[in-house]
This record gives sequence, structure tokens and C-alpha cells, in this order.
Amino acid sequence: MKYTLLVFLLLIILACNREEPVSHKHEHINKAENDAFFPEYEHGDVKPDTLYLDVRLDNCGEWGGPLEKFRMYVNSQEQYMLEYKRYRFNCDSISAYYGLKNKPLEYKTTIALTARDKKTISDFLENLIEAKISEQVYSNAGSTYHLHNNDSTLNVAVYSEKEKVMEDFYYFKFMLGFLNTEESKMK
Repeated sequence: MKYTLLVFLLLIILACNREEPVSHKHEHINKAENDAFFPEYEHGDVKPDTLYLDVRLDNCGEWGGPLEKFRMYVNSQEQYMLEYKRYRFNCDSISAYYGLKNKPLEYKTTIALTARDKKTISDFLENLIEAKISEQVYSNAGSTYHLHNNDSTLNVAVYSEKEKVMEDFYYFKFMLGFLNTEESKMK
């Protein structure tokens, strides 16, 4: 019995004494510029999905603010595209906007994503997921960020009062060329 216990303890010690150090820290992996944004879509192995990012900043406090929608997809020429829509919203006329089924569109554009754009999007989405992990909601006020896809296998909703998340969002929009003049004054 003593020898069995001794052999068991020796096996545990040997199993724990590996040459490879085990690290629980998050390590950033620097991707090359030519890495695919969603590599499984590059050769048509998987049906391309569409990613959606819906953002409502709390410009009007607990009543919200303008809705902004981003749609990232692969077009028929296998190019990565981003469609951006910003809806009109006036904090002085909140009841008029909430009563509308279809909000008035203020701005819409579609761009082909460059390697830099893909990195900008990836960095922001990574920051958004990190914000979800540390999310703490204390009141009704706050901005909402909702990342999802077509088949609901991805569904991340962040409700945040944190300035960092909003600053990351403004930087994201700036890098993609979508920052409007009022926002650039706030930044």
C-alpha cells in the first residue's frame, strides 16, 4: 500500500514537472497583414456568415441615442465588405423617434475592407469581448453594443457606462472613416 501511494505521488510530480511552462496569461498573437479575416471563408469551405454590430451610444442618457449598424460580410466576388448605417436621432424629440417603426436613415455607405480595416475591426471586437467579461451594470444609463451573426452562434451584448468602450468605438469609427463632425469634437 505504501509503495502504491509512493508510485502515485511520483507520477503526479513527474506529470507536473514538464519542460513546457504552462501560462494562463493572455498572449497577443501578431498576425501577418495577409492573414485572412475569416480564413474558413477564404476558399469557400464554409458558407460565409454575416457579422452584425449594432451600437446605441447613450447620448441622451437613459433614453439612448442614435442607432448605428455595421454589417460585415463576403460579397459574390469573395471580397470582405462592411456596410455602415447611422440613423437620425434627436434627444429633444425622443417620443417621435420611438414611435417610428422605421427610423430615418441619416447616412449609409459600403466599403471593401483593406488589411488595415480588418485589423481595426478585429481589435475593436476583441476589446468589446473583453468589456463583456468585465461588464458591470449599475443604472439604466449606458451605451449598448450588440455583436451577433446570422445563425445566432455568436451573440455578445455589452451594456456599458465605461468611457474606455466608447473611446474604443470612436477610434474604431475613426480608423474606418465613419466619424462624423460632432463625434470628432467629442473625441
